[in-house]
Amino acid sequence: MTHFKESPVYTAAFFSTGITVNPLDVIGILASSLSRVAIHKVEIGLQSSAAPVGEDVGVLFLRGSTASSTGAAITPKNVDGFAHKASAGSSVTSPSSILVSTASAELVYATNWHAQDDTFVYEPREWQDRLRLEASQRLHVRITGLQLQSSPAIYATLTFSEIGNVPTYTVSPTAKS
Repeated sequence: MTHFKESPVYTAAFFSTGITVNPLDVIGILASSLSRVAIHKVEIGLQSSAAPVGEDVGVLFLRGSTASSTGAAITPKNVDGFAHKASAGSSVTSPSSILVSTASAELVYATNWHAQDDTFVYEPREWQDRLRLEASQRLHVRITGLQLQSSPAIYATLTFSEIGNVPTYTVSPTAKS
């Protein structure tokens, strides 16, 4: 029987005011150079009093861009409330209207979100369905432009875990007979 040590789970959240009608990289994550990352959940919402006017919003998950976001850093928090809890090695960024280049990125998830009705939630039930990032790989969550009644606030929470050290491989010398 194999036993796995449970990986710490982290959240990174923000509340930001004054988004525009332009496309927006809502939240981004750069996996640590020392571990892989599994995305557990992404939630995005708009302040209800300024919701888009009856329009579906495109939500795109772009993995692998070599460009970093210009959004402000968000410090991921360990959901474990104990003292001496592990800190995340991965970094997370808040919204940026300066979109990252998609030349090196792959679109790994796309859907419509009727933002006037509810919060967008990406939360695969099964472990194997969760998006994963290799060490030093990026994921950006982007929304398309909005038709807005005013400049609403946007909020989001990203929940993730770092799922182990990057494997190291050693090459053994060829056996001679």
